[in-house]
Amino acid sequence: MPTRSLPRAAWHRAAALRVLAGCLCVAALAAPAQAEAPPPAMAGAGAAASGAVAPTAIDWATLRPDVPEEDDSFAALPEDLLEALRGLVKSRVLEARGFPVTDGVRQQRAEWARLFAAYGVAVDELLARRAAIIAARRTAAEAGMPALDGTAVEVRGYLVPVATQGDRVTEFLLVPDVGACSHAQPPPPNQVVRLRVEPALPAPGLYAPAVVSGTLRLRLETKPVYLLDGERDIGSTYAIDGATVSVLSAAAAAW
Repeated sequence: MPTRSLPRAAWHRAAALRVLAGCLCVAALAAPAQAEAPPPAMAGAGAAASGAVAPTAIDWATLRPDVPEEDDSFAALPEDLLEALRGLVKSRVLEARGFPVTDGVRQQRAEWARLFAAYGVAVDELLARRAAIIAARRTAAEAGMPALDGTAVEVRGYLVPVATQGDRVTEFLLVPDVGACSHAQPPPPNQVVRLRVEPALPAPGLYAPAVVSGTLRLRLETKPVYLLDGERDIGSTYAIDGATVSVLSAAAAAW
């Protein structure tokens, strides 16, 4: 009911304003809180663009195709015959590199020839078979999975820094095991992923565990890499350019 202190029209306007203010308060309470903006991507991480396909987590076995193993003709040979074959191969390699064939080398080759004859071995045929086995194994080690080329993936492994810019790293090898490439024979190329990052990242140390994501490319490369025990050529079947690299703690790396 209107009060005597306000004219009827003014009272109606005040009542309408009170109703409108109440509606606004209710609407404000019912509205969901505004979502916080996502944090910016880590510098040098190669963050995916908005709307990009989420990467598929893969393991190292996924990168290795099923290739039938070449029959090993040498597995059943006696050890003394294998040792003679190794010696002959080494002797021929050294000769091809220009080392002189001394009387001692000729005498040793004659002894090997008598041993091959005693076993009834056609040594040149056997060495040709050896070359074929080596070539088949190399092809299998380098073979990649064409179906993965161009796909967004996430893979866990250990980082080997191989190219730097000042005190920062521009290129890594991602390998499945600690010690691969340095203290042991390098893994086959299809178990190595070459990572290129931009901008360069702080050096995380050798064999730092990491989760890496990006677009996987089938790209066979062989480059010299300087490691703890000297320089050696390391092959890689896969590459990720602009990789997102997340270095893990030792506790988080128990996979």
